[in-house]
Amino acid sequence: MPCDSKRAARCARWACAGITAALAMIGTGPDIALAQNTVDMRELRGTTYSAPSSIFGASAVAQSSQPALAPTFPPPPTSGSAGDAQDQPLPTNRPDAGQSGAGAQGPPGSRTPVEAQVRRPVGLVPKASVHGVVEQPVYTATSPDRIKRQDKLPPKIGGYPGTPDHPPAAAPVDQPVYTDAEEKRLAAHKRELRDADPYTALGLRVGNLYVFPSIEQGLGYDTNPGQVQGGKGSSVSRTDGEVKLQSDWSSDSLTADLRGGYSYFPDVRGANRPDGDGKIDYRLDVSKDLNFLAEGRGTLTTEQPNSVNLPVATQSRPLVWTYGASLQSEYHPGFWDFTLRGNVDRTEYGDATLADGTILDQSARDFTQYGLRARLGYDITPGVKPFVEARVDTIQYDQTLDLSGFTRSSNGFAALVGTAFEFTRTLTGSIAVGYAQRDYDDWRLRNVVYPPTEASLVWSVTPLTTITLKGTTQFVETTLAGSPGAVEHQIGLEVSHALFRNLIITGAASWTRDNYVMNIERDTTWAAGVRAEWKLTRNMSIKASFLHTQETSNVPGRAFGENTYLVGMRVQY
Repeated sequence: MPCDSKRAARCARWACAGITAALAMIGTGPDIALAQNTVDMRELRGTTYSAPSSIFGASAVAQSSQPALAPTFPPPPTSGSAGDAQDQPLPTNRPDAGQSGAGAQGPPGSRTPVEAQVRRPVGLVPKASVHGVVEQPVYTATSPDRIKRQDKLPPKIGGYPGTPDHPPAAAPVDQPVYTDAEEKRLAAHKRELRDADPYTALGLRVGNLYVFPSIEQGLGYDTNPGQVQGGKGSSVSRTDGEVKLQSDWSSDSLTADLRGGYSYFPDVRGANRPDGDGKIDYRLDVSKDLNFLAEGRGTLTTEQPNSVNLPVATQSRPLVWTYGASLQSEYHPGFWDFTLRGNVDRTEYGDATLADGTILDQSARDFTQYGLRARLGYDITPGVKPFVEARVDTIQYDQTLDLSGFTRSSNGFAALVGTAFEFTRTLTGSIAVGYAQRDYDDWRLRNVVYPPTEASLVWSVTPLTTITLKGTTQFVETTLAGSPGAVEHQIGLEVSHALFRNLIITGAASWTRDNYVMNIERDTTWAAGVRAEWKLTRNMSIKASFLHTQETSNVPGRAFGENTYLVGMRVQY
């Protein structure tokens, strides 16, 4: 008798239920499927589940030795937390799986039983991976072994590739390599850190400024402290103080270098003398191509008792003060370089004490010099920068006539052409030659024409040895009666070598020749010496020096020789 639609549905459900019960009674796979579905539902609900032995467990055990009528499948991996893992490994059909325990594979045709699921406390057992292999924990390597093995450049992006002792759970991501320029910069930075001088003073920080103070004390002997022909020797105490200043600003710059010293000779009267020099620079950066520089400078020295510029021999050493200021602007658009500099310098002479005790006033020798310089340069290459320079100046004496009755005010100009060069990274320097002329107000003083020359060369033979060569030709003022001045030639050579990182030996030699215009006098001075510095720490060093000075002249009574020996200590911060 035909059934309607509702009756057909009920019949289908009864048929499915009957088939399922029949399969369960003959021991086929639906109990496994049902158990698997139950496990999945249990994980979703977060509750434990044990298969009732009266329904599936006992039947499964009883039927385990009977041949299966349908293929069996291992249960899928659980996705719960580490606490949901089982004591025994999950069943697997891999050929290399163990042959004992619940996970062992039976003979062909047998089915795999399902063990009761037991929930474990959280955190005791690591969770299983999707392939049934327990994942290794990820460690952050901080041991020295990892650091020693890391001989390559560090990765540029995040991510840790693991260690040899703890391989990564996943393959590391390929890191981008460094470019040649980046590798060179990294190598230069590492070399700079490695080669940094560990004996350089660190200075004292005051706000945004670094201050580097130092003091040096030396003791020794001088064979002729008076620097006169036939002078006697004396012990010497030499004291030097120095203060350096360096700004720490993002733009602009302030630097200073001030030094002063005093030589005390207890055995020779009138030989004591101070000396010093200093300079302060402030640079204002208006733009990347334009800056202004303001400079203040000064020097202090003394004259020899038998100097050619003194009218008569003196018992003391008169002081000579020179101080001045400059304002400079520099414009560097592209390869061009324009520089304009204005100078004002003042020279003053102290009073001298004669042999009979009379005080000699030397204010007639005081003068002020005003100068202006303009330079135009062009960068042909980074190592070759030629330039042309023009100079004009005027010298105005405080008094119209000097002690000899001459009017010494004058005007001068000069033109130079030269270049700065860098043949290699170890050979640099500059050279300039030109034409100069000075015209005097007094018609009795002849105008002076001479070739101004400026040259310097620095050769870094090795990282431990440096050779410096300098030479100049300039015009110097004088108050020698009947002479406008002298053309002075100077050559200096210095060789410095580091025997050790903290032991430096320096040898130096110099030669000076003064040719007086409209006078027969020719004075030549040469000096040679050696000094050593042993740096104990950043703040303390031991120094020793020897200097020989010899002056010759075609005028009788002006030649002398002098040897100076000093040993001392320097303290710096």
